[in-house]
Formats: sequence, structure tokens, C-alpha cells
Amino acid sequence: MDGIKTELTLEQEKAMFFDDKALTEPAYKLYRMDGGDNRFYYTLDDKTGDPKFYTSWTSLIHNNMPTNQFLIDWMIGLGKEESEAYKNERASYGTFMHSEICDFMIAKKINYDTLPDRLLDWQFKTGMNTKNWYWELRKDLLAFQQFAFDVKLEPFAIEIALASKCGAAGSIDLVCKMDIEEKGFFGEVYKSGERKGEPKESKKVTRVRAIVDFKSGKKGFHDAHVIQLHGYMKTWNENFPSLNINRVFNWAPSDWRDNPGYKLEEQTDKWVAKLLEPLIQMNKIRVDNDNIKPKNPMIIGGIGEFGTDVASNYKKVNIVEYIKSKKV
Repeated sequence: MDGIKTELTLEQEKAMFFDDKALTEPAYKLYRMDGGDNRFYYTLDDKTGDPKFYTSWTSLIHNNMPTNQFLIDWMIGLGKEESEAYKNERASYGTFMHSEICDFMIAKKINYDTLPDRLLDWQFKTGMNTKNWYWELRKDLLAFQQFAFDVKLEPFAIEIALASKCGAAGSIDLVCKMDIEEKGFFGEVYKSGERKGEPKESKKVTRVRAIVDFKSGKKGFHDAHVIQLHGYMKTWNENFPSLNINRVFNWAPSDWRDNPGYKLEEQTDKWVAKLLEPLIQMNKIRVDNDNIKPKNPMIIGGIGEFGTDVASNYKKVNIVEYIKSKKV
């Protein structure tokens, strides 16, 4: 996870929404650790309290795939500091948009009139300047409201964090039922003309179980997005084998003018998904050779006195012992 270095945080992950009538939550508790170059998740051994670490799916993909050339050219053109600032600002926007979408799905309503107040709260919380977000955010949330209506959206898990046997973990935006329009040959035939009696391609609406991952960018989806979705599908199906998912989609708002619009792209059959297993093996090699592992945190504290050295004010602690000492 790139960006601004922050203090190490440990937090237990809990789904924002979970349909306990349809599903039984996994027995393990999953925790998230933020603050380093990579995001890690971990579980705790019931007897020893030792953590078992999982690389986040986003870090796994980032560490083992080449950076998109378009992104490299964009960063060079803009400059390192300005491009990092812009990326952090857009990441914060995406996090806030995502939070609003999740709240909307759970509450079944959204108050557009009080959106400026919520943006101001976010600015106080994050220090990010949100004054230029208001117009774009209203349009993006309207686009999601339209999408939810169009597909008769029925969530049964929102923001659910799960671990995979392959050593990766992540938080899945949405697992749901929804309607999609499909083209195919569904028994209809030509009734006249030269092709009379031959199969005729038509459209039909199919209700599917799917994973949907939200993006706030408006310039399309990338290979990493496809692989991320297939990683999520693998993780979900390991945890819920009786309720398998076999369709995955990316959603993003479009830059619409008159009518709320959005992009919904199915990523189920994209060839790039075949890179998932090789990437998992590459990550395993890195982990086995300590190339990717949680770093020991530095603890800074106490009273610093003028004229003395700093030995008593900082120390590095073993990450395993640090986690075990915390009551998260």
C-alpha cells in the first residue's frame, strides 16, 4: 500500500452488513494491520495468541505485477510530489464515496441535503480538503442509486473481510443478487426469410449472484482490477462453498451530464484472470523468503529532555510480540 506513512494501526474487521439468514460467518476473527508499505491481515492462534499473517490482495497484485505504463508516464509528467498528492486525494475521495454507497445500501436511503455536513466531518477526520468534491460526489451517488434500481440490487454481504488458504485476504465491497441483461441463443428462431428456423440471438434478463467491486475513477478498469475480483471470488468460495459465486463485476460512475450514468463491466471471463494463480505462487515465494513481511514497528514516546540522548524515547519492537500485547 503506497502513500503517506502513518502510525501502525490494528483493527478487527467486521462486515458492515451480513445476511445471517442466508450465511454463517466464518469461525475465525480477521484483523487488519495498516501503516507500512504493505497492508496485512492476520488471525490469532487460539492457544498461543500468535498471529498468522495474510498479504492483502491489493498488495499481492501490486508487488507482483508490473506498474501500468500509462500510470508511469502520468507520474513522470506530473512529478513525484504532485502525483502522490493527487493519488492520495483521489484515494480519500474513493474511500468516502465507498462509505456513502455502503451506508445507502444498508439504510436504504440517502440524504443529499446533508451531504456537505458529512463532507466537512470527513475533512476534519482526515485533513483532506473536500470543498471541491461536492458536485462530483452528488453525481456519483446518483449514479449508484440508478444502478441499484436498474439491477434490482439485493445485497447479502457488504464490506466483508475474508482470508484465503493461499495466504491472501481482503475486504469484498459487495456480494449480491442482481439482474443483468445477457445476449445469447435462448431458443428463439427466425420465423421467416432465408434463415427461417435457424437459432436467433436475443436478449434476456438473468438474476445472478455476484461480487461487485466499486471504483471511483472514470477512465475505465485495468488488469489489476480483474485479478483482484478473481482473488475475491476465490476467497469467498473457499469460505462459503455452499453459496458459490461465479460472476464478478466492476462498477464505477461515469462523468454524466443529463442522466445519471455508470459503467458496469463483467470481468468473469477476462483472460488476464489466468494470471491469478501465478501471482499467488510469486507472492508465496516472496513470503517464504522474507521478501514481504510485516515490519517491526518503532515506538516513540516518553519525555525527551534537552541535553540527553534519545535512547529512552524510542525502540523497535518485535511485530509478533507487539500484536500479542495489544487487546484488539
